Formats: sequence, structure tokens, C-alpha cells
Amino acid sequence: MSRNVTGSRATIADVAKLAGVSTATVSRVINRAGKVNAETEARVRAAIHELGYLPHIAARGLASNRTNTIGLIFPEISSHYYATVLRGIEQVTMRERYALLIVSVNSLNREDLEMLLPLGEHNTDGLIIFTNSLPADIMERLHAHGFPMVLLHHTPPATVAIPHIHFANESGAYTAVEHLIVAHGCRRIVLLRGPADNEDAAAREAGYRRAIANHGLPVAPELLLEGEFNEAVAEAAIATFLGRAIEFDAIFATDDESAWGAMTALRAAGRRVPEDVAIAGFDDGLLSRHLTPALTTVHAPIQEAGCRAAEMLLCAIHARDHGRVSEGTAAIVLPTHLVVRGSCGCSGGEQSIALPAHATP
Repeated sequence: MSRNVTGSRATIADVAKLAGVSTATVSRVINRAGKVNAETEARVRAAIHELGYLPHIAARGLASNRTNTIGLIFPEISSHYYATVLRGIEQVTMRERYALLIVSVNSLNREDLEMLLPLGEHNTDGLIIFTNSLPADIMERLHAHGFPMVLLHHTPPATVAIPHIHFANESGAYTAVEHLIVAHGCRRIVLLRGPADNEDAAAREAGYRRAIANHGLPVAPELLLEGEFNEAVAEAAIATFLGRAIEFDAIFATDDESAWGAMTALRAAGRRVPEDVAIAGFDDGLLSRHLTPALTTVHAPIQEAGCRAAEMLLCAIHARDHGRVSEGTAAIVLPTHLVVRGSCGCSGGEQSIALPAHATP
């Protein structure tokens, strides 16, 4: 049990006195800065525990010119994707003893962005920016000041070199649509699009269009629907589409949540999956394998993307702190693969299918 003999908050001096070391040694242990022998470190940590000492984060930042905080900028936090990618980021930041500051910018105007975002070295040591949630000119300004950033699912402005991470979106979508065509004879495949300004959505639509064209099928405008990467939006879109009595035999959703919404709408209309309509999605969210039937989908390594983004950002932060320029400025494309389950019409349990060579554009 921790103790505090004075009843007031323990100080670094209290820890140093109890451990029989200097305050500088305590600081080195807390901040993992410099070498401290194992026996001394154990005494310091025991004293910290006994006194219930809590390091003052702001003071640590002033002393080291670092905040030990990473900022995460999301467009919004509303889907399974964000929980999964956060697990990956936390794996790295907890290990490296960094805190996370999360901001959703969905409802913020330009003035709010300037005033409220955790930008600059006084608030965070670096930023992980999701999709297009930060305007290009703000990224350019931060980059000009040497502020570390990593982008997820977005390409930086041509004027700056910022590390960025993507999935193999187009080839993954191509493989899913080709599977519906070749393995199940589908000819009229509905596309549930993602947001118009989302790079992942655009690449997945490109994969859909290429697969359709390569197999001699027309891209029918009446089969292109808005899913918005949103379960409710996709459900409403499919419900409306069904009322138009347009012939179709399959749905490719550019994310799993849209596929879930489509399955709900089909069920409500008395359409069977996969007997009447085959469905494939993209992401391989945790719920997808537990649906009835389980969803055929493209597996995207979402948690790994979070890990890689955090690792890249910490490398950039450490490089800056040591007066070096980070070399991690190229794009990383994480591979995807098709996970075949029951919603497309396949039987025999779950199978993973690697992307064929011709799937890559």
C-alpha cells in the first residue's frame, strides 16, 4: 500500500529522499533518460509506489521540451474502424509511455480548427491524421516548422513529404468483385460507395470498375449507390433501391458497415443472402464473421495500420529531437486479402484467398 506521511501530494524530492538518490536520478528513471543501474532504478520505483507519487506531465514537458503526448485527429469517431486502429496505436504508445490526445473534427469549422486542434509543440509531440481531416495548408505550415506527422488513408499535399499509410484498396476490391463474377456468376453487381472525398473509397470503386470492365460487363450507373461507410445510410440506400425494381444479383460494399446495412435491408424485404443476393464487403470487421450468413469481405490490417502509424511517428519525433531529418517519408501500402465466408454463396467454412497478380493495377 502506498503511503504519504504528510497527507499532501508527494514530490520528486520525497521520492529521492526515500530512495536515497538525487532528484536528477529520479527524473532519469521517470523519463527513461540516461543510464541508471538496475538496483537504483528498483529503489526509485519502489519509492514511487510507496509514496503514491504521480509525475507532473506538464513539468516533464517543460524539462524535456516534450509533452510525451501524441495527437490523433479523426474526421469523426463513429465506427468499428476507429476502435480497432486505436488498439494498434495504443499498443505502441503504452509501451513507449506516450499519452493520446484525440480530437474529432467532424463538426468544426475553419476557425474552430485553428483554435481548438492540438497543434504545435506546446500540446503534442506529433500528430496522426486520419483521412482528410486536416486542411492541406495547416499540414504545410506544421511541416515547415519540422512538426512530425503521419497520415492514415490520405496522400499528403505534393508540396510536403509526410509519411503516409494506405491499404491495398484497389486490388482488394478487384479480387472481391472478380470472385462474385467468376465463382458465383454474378453479372449485375451493386456498388455501395464510400464518402466522395475519401481516398480509400475512390480506390475501392476503381477496383470494382476495373473488375467489371475486365470481365466484359458494363458499369451500370443505376447500380452505383451511396453507402458513405455508414450502416444506416447503406440500409436506407438499399431499401430505396429495392423499391425501384431494378435487376441485380450481388452487392459489393466498400466497407463492412455498409454491407451490414445492406443485409438488414434485404432481410426486411424478404430477400435471402446469398440465395437471392450475394454480398461482399471490405475491412473484415469483428462483427462480420458472426453474422448469419458470415460476411465475405476483404481483410484490411486495421490494427497493424495503427501500430505502424504510431511507430513511424515516434521515429520522426526521436529523429527531430536528435537534430536529424526522418527518412520515413514514403507511402506504406499494407496488403489485403479476400476472406471467403457464406454471404457470397461459398460453403465449406472460412477461406483466405491471396490477391492474384492481375488484381494489382
